Amino acid sequence: MIDLAAPVPVPGTAARAWRDDTDAGRVWACADGPRWTVGADGGPEASLVLYRHGTGPVEGGSATIGVDLALTAAERA
Repeated sequence: MIDLAAPVPVPGTAARAWRDDTDAGRVWACADGPRWTVGADGGPEASLVLYRHGTGPVEGGSATIGVDLALTAAERA
């Protein structure tokens, strides 16, 4: 289990880490904050859907963005 009272410094990265409360060799880590999820094209994953009746004006919509807290390969190393 994560021991929030035992943070582990991770200098030079945008990551946070904590020791495990029962296994001294285990560390739990995540990104310091949410990051855009990157799609296959290398751009952020986002979509916008607009709603209208027929050819009338836009009456509403929804926006979706993807974010994650995963570490980068450099941060895991």
